[in-house]
Amino acid sequence: MEKVKLSKRTLSPRELYFQWVNSTRLSSTDLKKLKILTPEEQEREFTLSGNEFQFGTSGIRALTGIGPKRLNVHTFRVFAEAYSVFLKKNPSKKPILIGYDNREHGRLFAET
Repeated sequence: MEKVKLSKRTLSPRELYFQWVNSTRLSSTDLKKLKILTPEEQEREFTLSGNEFQFGTSGIRALTGIGPKRLNVHTFRVFAEAYSVFLKKNPSKKPILIGYDNREHGRLFAET
């Protein structure tokens, strides 16, 4: 997704849905997938609870797919940017290794 200035206001599921639909970064295939969602599916898929992603020693865990509740190149970019901000605020002289495993899209996400 485009870089968005964070604010204290939370987007409604409908606003978040339209933010995704209007993104210039979506592929035509992903855009088609979003446009066929019913209003009920839009509400379900774009209502965020904060528990969509799990983090642990194995990295990020979530279902893959399109939308903010799924792991995809768009949500992964958000994680990568947040991690880079953390690293800049907490510099270390130790090297940082970014790798991937054989999970679905592992290489794509590592290269994103």
